Amino acid sequence: MAYNIKHGRGMDGVVDLQRIAAVIRAQSPDIVALQEVDFGCRRSGEVDQPRVLGELCGMHYVFGEIRPYDGGRYGMAMLSRHAILDATVVAVQADSWPRFALEVGIALPGDGARLVVTGVHLYRTEAERLAQARVLVTRRTNDLGPLIAGDFNSERGSNVMRQFEDGWANPPKDEPAGTFPSPAPVKEIDFVLVPVDPRIEVLRSSVVPESIASDHRAIVLDLLVTR
Repeated sequence: MAYNIKHGRGMDGVVDLQRIAAVIRAQSPDIVALQEVDFGCRRSGEVDQPRVLGELCGMHYVFGEIRPYDGGRYGMAMLSRHAILDATVVAVQADSWPRFALEVGIALPGDGARLVVTGVHLYRTEAERLAQARVLVTRRTNDLGPLIAGDFNSERGSNVMRQFEDGWANPPKDEPAGTFPSPAPVKEIDFVLVPVDPRIEVLRSSVVPESIASDHRAIVLDLLVTR
């Protein structure tokens, strides 16, 4: 699953992590890449949102900071039903408005093979998002992955998304495919990109039809992984 949660603030203006957790639990995902996550920020009650969501969903969790914000920290998180082996915050833009990706190694059940999932939140101008995408495509791995999941702020077929075409597939979603804004989506800007790898088969990609908990709709990708 990939889900931009807008620090838990729903379309009704209420910050409600119970509501976000309910959206996640209803899909029973193994891995969740979360964007716009707060850690100790005043605007969201100074709570550790990754920990709270991990506990509410019964999943392992890790936080990746983008920058200090509002008395706390702001960034991304990853939830996993399987053990998290390691996590790295990767700089994809290092100027006056730094951007980062959260690269997480996850142990798959059975033989413990390491699956790499990279959470992303590409941002601001097209030129900046293009540069961020070019950094991401250089980070290939000998493990399974990386899956690249999150909010790309770029639509399917755009110059930004075409940067990934040589190494990743962008599976079509079941209709309706729009993800933003959640009450009546007109843009498809949230994706899970799958590396071209015979060990990974895409079964289905879809949008969760929930329109209140965040300004984005969550997306879910079902995969069959063989080793």
